[in-house]
Order: sequence, then C-alpha cells, then structure tokens
Amino acid sequence: MDKSEYKACLQDTIKEASTKTFCSSMLKSLEQSGFIHYVDNLLAEQDESVDLTAFKTESDIVQLCEAIDKSDKVVREIEENEFLSAYKYSVLFEIDGSKEDLIESMIKKGELQDFQSDSFTFDLLFNDASNTIVPTRYKVDDKVTIYKFNRLLTGFLPIDGDNKREIKYPILAVFFNDLNIVEIRIGKIKSFLRRDEYFYVRQFDFVVEWLQTNFACQLNPIDLTTAIDHISKLEETDVIVSGQLMNLRNGAKAQLEVGNNDDYLPLLGELKELIKTNAELFDKSPEIKEMLDTFILETEETSDLPWISLTWINETKSKATKVKFSFNYMNREYSLLQYYYSSNTEMGRMNDVTRYIIESKTQVDQQLQPNG
Repeated sequence: MDKSEYKACLQDTIKEASTKTFCSSMLKSLEQSGFIHYVDNLLAEQDESVDLTAFKTESDIVQLCEAIDKSDKVVREIEENEFLSAYKYSVLFEIDGSKEDLIESMIKKGELQDFQSDSFTFDLLFNDASNTIVPTRYKVDDKVTIYKFNRLLTGFLPIDGDNKREIKYPILAVFFNDLNIVEIRIGKIKSFLRRDEYFYVRQFDFVVEWLQTNFACQLNPIDLTTAIDHISKLEETDVIVSGQLMNLRNGAKAQLEVGNNDDYLPLLGELKELIKTNAELFDKSPEIKEMLDTFILETEETSDLPWISLTWINETKSKATKVKFSFNYMNREYSLLQYYYSSNTEMGRMNDVTRYIIESKTQVDQQLQPNG
C-alpha cells in the first residue's frame, strides 16, 4: 500500500468509523497547531498549512478528509493521536522477559517502525492474509512505551451498489515499564466490520501471541478479582462501586446499579448506608445490627461476581471515569475493562486507572503473604 492508498484508507476511516466529536476535536487541534487555516494567511501558506477556507461550510468529516488529502503533516498528527487517545476496551497482563536490545534490533531490520524516527513515513497496515506485521513504536516517557498494530478491516454495508469499506483499526500494546505490565487497548467497532461476537477477543489473542513470539516474552493474565473486591470495599475513597451482577448462592441473579445520586448501590448499599446513618439506633439493638451485618457479609462473600463497575469520581461529574470489569472474559483467564467517558478523552485517564488497579493488587498480594 502506497501513501495515496493509505490516505484513502484514512479518509474512509474518518467517514465510516469516526465520531463527530473526534472530527471536531481533531480539526480544532490541527488549527491551533497551524496545520490548517480558514482565512487568507501568507505565512500559513509558506508553512504548508492547508487552506480550508473554501470548505468552511462543509461538515467536519469533509474538512478533515480534505486536510488528509493535502498534508502529510495532518496524517502524522492523526497517527500520533491514535497513540494518545483513550480506548473503549482493554485487558491487563504481567510481562516477563521482554528484551530492549531485541526490540532495537527489530527496528534496525525494519520489523518494527519508530514513530519518533526521522525515517518514519506512515503506519503499515496488515490484514488476516498479511505475511508480515510491522507495528509502530511510540515512547511516551521512560515509564510508558506503546506499540501500535495497524489492522486493515474490510466490511460490507447493507446497501446496494458500492458497499465495500476498508478502514484502519489501531490496536495498542501499552508497556508500563516500571510496573512490568502490558495493557492491550482496542476501540469499539461497528457491526458491519465485525464477523461475530468473538471479534474483540481475537484481537487480544492476536497481540498476545505476536508479542510473545517476537519479543521473546511471556504475558501472564492478571486475576483482578481480589484487587477489585479490595477497591470496592474501601471507605472514604475517590472510587465507588456503581454497578454489579451477582450470582447468588441460591441460583438467583441480582443486577445492581447506582441511582441518580451515584453514591452507593441499591439494596446492599442502602442497607450499609442505613446502618451508618442510624448508628445510635442500631447500637441500642446490637442483635438486629449483627443480623444485618451478617446478611450483607454473607451475600457479598458467597456471591459470584461476573462483572462489577467502579467509578473514579471527579469534581466535574461529566469527567468521572466509569469502568466495567468483566471477569473471565470469553472464558479467558483475564478480565475485560470497558470504559465509559466522553469520546475525546486522552490516554491519561486509562493510565491512571491501570496504575491504581496494579498498586491495589500489589497491596492485596502483600497482605495475603504469610509474613504480610
């Protein structure tokens, strides 16, 4: 695929798989950086800034596609944004054995691309028939390195005529070098580009296999159940339980979601809050308090949790980050993290959540050690 074909694929990706919010945000960023402009500007023209004056009344999608066609710098900005954006789904692994000298050797051989190298041109796409897969590396800082796998997806719209569409689908492997953790991140994709319900798990499995084979390392799934359980029971924290599905020991299922106040779960949460706010009354009836405490404890401890949602609260409610944890996703040993936030969120929130979870797991593991 040459540069013109690659640009055409990016344009189709914008048309078929990008949100209006993304396009608007990207255009704003490009204008602030001087890569596009909407008024006559001699200096901008000398700097090869794309003049979108004639397209100002067109949609953001049309404007962004025009900018892609006219400027390699715009393409590079979009490619970098793919590294730094937040994604919908992720899974976490512990890594053992990754070797930096091996990775550097792969870059010299062209088996990896370095986005921050002067020789970098554009991401190399691959599909299921590709014999060679060349990811792109991006170093955020000493603690975080990202490898982007650039999949070419083909789908067919349910319309007559030309219904074939090909889009770029980036998949990230985020290495937290100081934690020995790898997080694989993928985005939500429209149904006409997915073959079946196993699409997402296949992407995770593919990246795991590629990394283990090419980086001579081992990725071990992380059991998050104890860590998430620990986090969910913390008091006076910026993280609250906002939903959960419980398989009760009598065979029944209970799905609990927070109310509009987002303060605590109904049923068990309301019971806890009732006991807490009426402490003096329950102190006068210790038998009743003990019965309720026992009921809450036994329900929590004997119930299986297929999934649980935690919310990292923020002073601005719209900036809160909600994450749904699905344990043993698709019968794999790992947990699926599903994020809920505004579509223009940057990767920083995902990084913060990952570090919080791993730090909590470390604390729990230390407590469970015989001498802990």
